[in-house]
Amino acid sequence: MATSSGSSPGTNGPLDVSNLVSQLIEVESKSRLAPLARKAEALNALISAYGALRLALGACQMALQEWDSPWLDTYQTALGNDAGSVTRVASGFVHAFNTLIKTMAELSRPAPSALRDKADGQDPLASDAMVPTLIAQLRDSVLAAAGGHANCSLATVGICFGRDDTLAVDATRLNAAADDNPQGLAAFFCAQDGLVPRALSLLSRLLHENGLLAGKTRALQISLKSVSDQQAATQERLACLRDSYISQFNRLNITLEKMQASQDQPGQQRRPLP
Repeated sequence: MATSSGSSPGTNGPLDVSNLVSQLIEVESKSRLAPLARKAEALNALISAYGALRLALGACQMALQEWDSPWLDTYQTALGNDAGSVTRVASGFVHAFNTLIKTMAELSRPAPSALRDKADGQDPLASDAMVPTLIAQLRDSVLAAAGGHANCSLATVGICFGRDDTLAVDATRLNAAADDNPQGLAAFFCAQDGLVPRALSLLSRLLHENGLLAGKTRALQISLKSVSDQQAATQERLACLRDSYISQFNRLNITLEKMQASQDQPGQQRRPLP
């Protein structure tokens, strides 16, 4: 912020210039800077929330990569011979998927009705359409792969969606499916178009440097830079306004002092008549 180049406001004279200028600048600052500060705070909160969302997506990606192998055929064959391993893959997938969905839901939690009008009552992504969009894409990626492998489907392996978009597992049915058709269940999860690779493909696109999340984060950072520039420009204008107020009140003080001095002088002597 530019420093004041005018006279220092003092308390000498009829007017307390220092106090008057401080009060006026405080009013101007509140009206001009407060909206920008609130906007910057909201943008920072969104950027932070997108960062948390990126971490949640990355954690899910790392969890699923445990069952994604460059030697998929060999890996799938090994799984197909071990019902216990297939069951662990299914349970691991469900756990990773649900952890991500729950985290996304928490990041976009709406405000309680009693706090609906308070900014602190809801999370930054509550009014953002991206989280519902991502949840829908994740759900579609699961449903799109369902039913495409060896008579397996979500229902036949004991997996279903709940009302909160998380997956629920019927352990009895899952274990029965693993015992009856381990090869089919392995393919259902780990084949090229199975649940794990499809989910990983979606997560990879979301986390890409040119993906949706990165693009929205960059847009927010550009907006934040614009707000920061506006704040700096406003501070400069307030500094100039402060100088102007100081100059005006100092001149007014001089005028008032002259008027006061004139009133304090005794009556001017009249010239004698000729």
